[in-house]
Amino acid sequence: MSIGIDLGTTFSCVAYYQNGQVNVLENENGCRTTPSVLAMTEDGECLIGQHAKDVITKATSSLFGGS
Repeated sequence: MSIGIDLGTTFSCVAYYQNGQVNVLENENGCRTTPSVLAMTEDGECLIGQHAKDVITKATSSLFGGS
């Protein structure tokens, strides 16, 4: 078995190759890609993916990084 991880700037995904077939894993929401977003709540909780994306669109303060 081989595993591939795509850490994209917009979306990320994980797939594996086994017995001549490629299978893309689904996240907890049943989607095959996950937004490449991380958010920290005021109490220090780390959020990732779609939930983080939903939270930062409603945030009162945000810090964005990139290259």
